[in-house]
Amino acid sequence: MTSADLNRVFHEQMTRDIAGAKRLQQCYHLLEGYPDWPDQMKEELDLYCAGLSNNQRLGRLMGSELDAALQDPRWTALQPGR
Repeated sequence: MTSADLNRVFHEQMTRDIAGAKRLQQCYHLLEGYPDWPDQMKEELDLYCAGLSNNQRLGRLMGSELDAALQDPRWTALQPGR
């Protein structure tokens, strides 16, 4: 898998019956749809992923970093009426 598949994988993971699906649905809502991934970011993500150890990959799959990102107060600032 490469970064070119990001939104396809995002959709597949978001619609699976897994614990992380709800978090990904929340991300989708906050981002107001699928993100546009600039080519430079895709290249950086490919390099980043290539350098991860198996333990680091498992840590990312556990979702704690995603939970922390979703709790970032800057999301509230972006929402109108709050």
